[in-house]
Amino acid sequence: MNFEPDDSPGNISKHVPMRSVWLLQLYASEAYQRGVITDAAVDDADAELPVLLTTMLCEAVERRLTRELSVGFSRRAATLHRVRGKIDVYATQRHRLLDKGQIRCEFNELTSDHPVNRYLLRAVRYAEQLIRQLDPAVATRCRRLARSFEAVGVPFVSSASEPTGRLSPADVHPTAVASLLLNLFVPRSGLGPHAFARAEVTETYLRALFERALLGIYRYHLTPVGWTVRGARYLNWPLNSPTQAQLPRMLTDIMLTAPDGTEVIVDAKFASMATSNRTNTGYTLKSGHLYQIQSYVLAHAAEIAEMGGVRPVAGAMVYAALGAPTAAFDRRQHFRIHGHDFAFTALDLSGRASTVRDGALAALGVEVPIASAAHAALYAMGPAEPTS
Repeated sequence: MNFEPDDSPGNISKHVPMRSVWLLQLYASEAYQRGVITDAAVDDADAELPVLLTTMLCEAVERRLTRELSVGFSRRAATLHRVRGKIDVYATQRHRLLDKGQIRCEFNELTSDHPVNRYLLRAVRYAEQLIRQLDPAVATRCRRLARSFEAVGVPFVSSASEPTGRLSPADVHPTAVASLLLNLFVPRSGLGPHAFARAEVTETYLRALFERALLGIYRYHLTPVGWTVRGARYLNWPLNSPTQAQLPRMLTDIMLTAPDGTEVIVDAKFASMATSNRTNTGYTLKSGHLYQIQSYVLAHAAEIAEMGGVRPVAGAMVYAALGAPTAAFDRRQHFRIHGHDFAFTALDLSGRASTVRDGALAALGVEVPIASAAHAALYAMGPAEPTS
C-alpha cells in the first residue's frame, strides 16, 4: 500500500481497503488456525471473501446435513397412556386421570433445537441476505439449507450465539466457517461498489486485529515445525536493586521461541514505519519504536541470564504498510545492537493473501520454513489456542 505517511488518530482506517480488513480477519480466525480455510483458497478465488466464505459454509453445512445433526433435550409434560419419565402425581390425582387409563408425566425429549444447529441456521440466513445481490445462485443455496434446518425442527434465532465448550468433530468445520462469516466486517452500506469508503472500521479495532492476525499466522505455520508461539506477556525491568519507583509495565504483543532456542519478540504496529527526520531531508525509523523493541529485548535477555540461560534474543517490529516511501525507504531493514538482531518490516496488506503470509514470516528476521499442508493439518486437528 502506498498510503500517506500519516498515522494520526482517525486517519488510518480511511485508507485501508476492505479486502485487507477481511484478510486480517481471516488470519485472526479460528477457521484459519484450524486449517478449515487457507490463504491459497483466498488467492485463487475471483469472488470477494464473503462470497467465498458463503460457498464454503454451504459446502460444510451440506456435508453436515448428510449425517445426524447434534441433538439436545427439551423438558416436556404430557398426559399419556403409559409411564414415561417422571410421574406428576399431583396432576394425575387432581384430574382423576387413572380413571381414564391415563397418567401425567414429565420427560426429556430429543430435539434438533441444539445451540450448534441454531448457530448454523443463523449463519446461512445471514449469508443469504449478505450476498443476495452479489451471487443469487449461492443465496438460493443458502435459502434451501435454511429450510432443511427448519424442516427438522431447528428454530431461527437471530441472536443465536456461537456454541461454547467441546463440539462434536462433525460440527467443528461448519461452526468455524460460520463464525468467521458472522464476524466478518461488513459496512452498514452493505457489499457493493460504494462499500469501501467507510468510517466504521476504527483505528483501535484495526490495531488489535493486525496483532491477532500476525499471531494467527505464526501459530498456524510455526507451531507444526517446532516453534513455541505465545501471545501477550509482561516483562520485568532489569533493575539493579529493588525500587519503589512507579515504572511502566512492558507488555509484548507476541513471543516466539524457535526450535534452536532463539527467542523472538514481535511487536505489531498498525502505523507507518517511516517518519521524516528533523531536517526534512529524508525518512528514518521511528525512534520511539526502536527504543521500545530494544527495551523488550534487553529486558528479556536479562531475565534469561538471571535464570542461568544463554539464548539469543531478537526483536521484530512488523508494520502494516501505511506510507513508507517506496523509493527512498526500504520496507525491510535489519541490524544488530549489542549482539541482538532487530528486523523492521512493513507488510503490504493490499497484496495477495500468500504475500501477506510470507511477509509476516520473513519479518522475523530468521529462517522460517512454511509448514507443509500435511504437517499443518496435524496441528489444525488439535484444539486451537485462544488468540490472546
